[in-house]
Amino acid sequence: MNSKEYLAPRGASASRESSVALLLKDFDGKTETKPKQVLVHELATLRQRVKELETLEANRGYAEKALRESEQRLRLLLESTEDIIVAMLDLQGRCLYYNGPSRYALKPEDVIGKTPADFLDSTIAASILVRVKHVAATCQSLNFEQKVQWRRKTLWFLTQISPVLDKTGGVSAVVFFARSITERKRAEESLRLANILLERTFASLKEAVFVMDLSAQTVITCNAAVEQIFGYKREEVMGRTLEFLHSSKANYDEFNNGLALALKGEGLFNAEFPALRKDGTSIITEYTVTESSDDSNGRAVLVIVVRDITERKRAEEQLRIALREKEVLLKEIHHRVKNNLAVISSLLNMQSKYIRDKRTLEIFRESQNRVKTMALIHTKLYQSSDLARIDFADYVRKLTADLIASYRLEPDGVTLVLDVRDVYFDVNMGIPCGLIINELLTNALKHAFPDGRKGEVSVSLKPDNETITLVVADNGIGFPDTIDFRNTESLGFQLVTALVDQLGGTIELARNKGTTFIISFPK
Repeated sequence: MNSKEYLAPRGASASRESSVALLLKDFDGKTETKPKQVLVHELATLRQRVKELETLEANRGYAEKALRESEQRLRLLLESTEDIIVAMLDLQGRCLYYNGPSRYALKPEDVIGKTPADFLDSTIAASILVRVKHVAATCQSLNFEQKVQWRRKTLWFLTQISPVLDKTGGVSAVVFFARSITERKRAEESLRLANILLERTFASLKEAVFVMDLSAQTVITCNAAVEQIFGYKREEVMGRTLEFLHSSKANYDEFNNGLALALKGEGLFNAEFPALRKDGTSIITEYTVTESSDDSNGRAVLVIVVRDITERKRAEEQLRIALREKEVLLKEIHHRVKNNLAVISSLLNMQSKYIRDKRTLEIFRESQNRVKTMALIHTKLYQSSDLARIDFADYVRKLTADLIASYRLEPDGVTLVLDVRDVYFDVNMGIPCGLIINELLTNALKHAFPDGRKGEVSVSLKPDNETITLVVADNGIGFPDTIDFRNTESLGFQLVTALVDQLGGTIELARNKGTTFIISFPK
């Protein structure tokens, strides 16, 4: 044990004992001698109190140290936060302490010793002073939201003002804690505007919209279009099922069955049902049901959109009637054109019987085949269920068979090979393409196999991504080198080049192993 630590108490005890002796002196300066036991007891008591005083002094030192450390931690905490403003004001509004985020560009020296009126809008400063006085008067904390205009920006703070009490229990100052809620306020404002827009949109929709409680299948709310379509006011619909809108119980059951399937995950429910207005008028409605979701109260809800399609259905029916009438009319037109072309073909055939010149007879036959080619297009359109297009593969098979038959070739003489893919043409493309096949096939049958030679003629029609390619080829004696098919007196080739131009296509001639015409034109 350290000698200083040991000796100090003994010195202190001797001093205390002499003090006790002095207390026992009588008034004439003589010392009153007390019994030894009493003196020992009093001495022990004094020593005990000295120890208590020493302990109390040590504890106070520890407490002051802990308080300083706590104050230091609190100061570090306040200075490190970037979200909370902390300020202390006296009861006149002067700032005694300030700590705030750096983004507000306010330093403690800019604020301390000043009042809110020195750096804030006068209205806001006045409201702060009113609240400071209220907290001082009531001795209770005050919580509120404060809107502040700061450097051309609108900021919002969630603020608490709390009283600071002195030793007597009175309010000596107040402490401000302010946390920015600007982003939350902006989000709330965006949500508010979105809700207003949604409500206005909801109210202005021409379709009737029902928000349904999924469990009870009753109407929670609806828009104004319900009255316009069905004649029921909103209060007449609230809390009811939709059965009263259906024309029969069977229709309502069918609606519920479809709705149940949709809710099981089989897709959105969309169906048409006859309905009854409040005045008993029958209308046709179309229901669309979205997926279920939860509302703000935690209820599972459905949104059901109902459209009045009565007029649309009437228009569709009128359109179907008009379409049937036009189909009948088009069939009649194609039928009459086909008949007229057949009459022309028959007249040419009758006239040819009186012709003795072989060349003239050949010209008549070619003209007759051209007429038949055009007539066949109208025959196929008349017989087709689609009056706008014909199955051109079927048409080519019939056309080529008729041409082969018209030239009365030997059965084992010229063989026809067809490679025609499924393609559909309208009359504007079908007639030119049919005439081109007629002319090129006729030319091959007439000139490619003289003196009864045998051979093969092929017709190929294949669609591509953007174009259609027609190939008419033979393996006969070949196309003469001295003839330019684009510049010839032959009516047939003049027709071919003109019709290719009409289709917006190109034509090429290949003379390898016979004759091959390649025609390409856009779809």
